[in-house]
Amino acid sequence: MKKISYYLAFSLLIIFSACGGGTSEKEGEKTTDENKKAGSVEEAVEEVGGKLTDALNKIKADRKKKGDTLAIPYKELQKYLPKELKGYTLAGEMKGQQMNMQGMSFSRAEASYQKGDDRLDVSLNDYNQAFGLLQMLTMAWSMGISEENDNGKSGVITLAGHKGWEEYSKSGKEAKVLLAINERFFIEARAENQSDTEFLKSVVQSIDLKELEKK
Repeated sequence: MKKISYYLAFSLLIIFSACGGGTSEKEGEKTTDENKKAGSVEEAVEEVGGKLTDALNKIKADRKKKGDTLAIPYKELQKYLPKELKGYTLAGEMKGQQMNMQGMSFSRAEASYQKGDDRLDVSLNDYNQAFGLLQMLTMAWSMGISEENDNGKSGVITLAGHKGWEEYSKSGKEAKVLLAINERFFIEARAENQSDTEFLKSVVQSIDLKELEKK
């Protein structure tokens, strides 16, 4: 986790360097200010990284006490994915995979849907005993990032009380919605020929999130 902190610190330092461009009369004073700023950012990131590591260790310990150390088998995960979605029908059989090894357990269920020529893909991932990987995927969400330009928009969202992420390409009309559940499950939905991300938000929420929250 400490490596992750360094990567995030490095990214933040780049942002501050790009946006700095101060107007100090003396270059030496400018450099000193930038160094102080960089140092404070790195310290803040290290503090966040430490708290995150502690939180993940607690999650791991709690799950171990319950005997809950393996990811749900992918065949079981597939049962959470809908058979059809508002005009979309299942295209072929659902797929999935599972990996268990010492200190790590991960599983994934996937389904593809079709409506005419339009495609919709949904996946449900269980990062039990691999939640460090999930944190790598979702770390930036806590910063509340959002962006929009002529090409599209992206940003942090909240669905059913859980943090997520949305992306939309205006030119390609492609949408993506991600959602993380209780530091364990990760849902991803992608669709073509969309006017925004609203339909995909409803797709993600059609999965039994309440049941996943109990796991």
